Amino acid sequence: MSNDNAQETTSVRPLALRIIFGVLWFVPIYLVVQIAVGAIVGALASAGTTSYEEGFAAGQAASIAFFQRFGGLVLAFEVILTIVLSWFGILPGTAKYKR
Repeated sequence: MSNDNAQETTSVRPLALRIIFGVLWFVPIYLVVQIAVGAIVGALASAGTTSYEEGFAAGQAASIAFFQRFGGLVLAFEVILTIVLSWFGILPGTAKYKR
């Protein structure tokens, strides 16, 4: 009887389903990293301004310039992060065994 319970709790999740969950997890990871990087770059660029309007304009310009120059590297980081987290089963739905 206990052997049946052990088999039920450790059933293998299909590889295709794990890949689909990994691809779906890319969207929130992409959004969170893009927002965080843009906010940090914008905050650093607008730190020396004296008014809200100047700070907003400086932050927006710096964020656009940063992503034009380093957007590919940020995207590569996001893809690698998603693959690594999915490979090790850290993201929900990507683990080899159902919990």
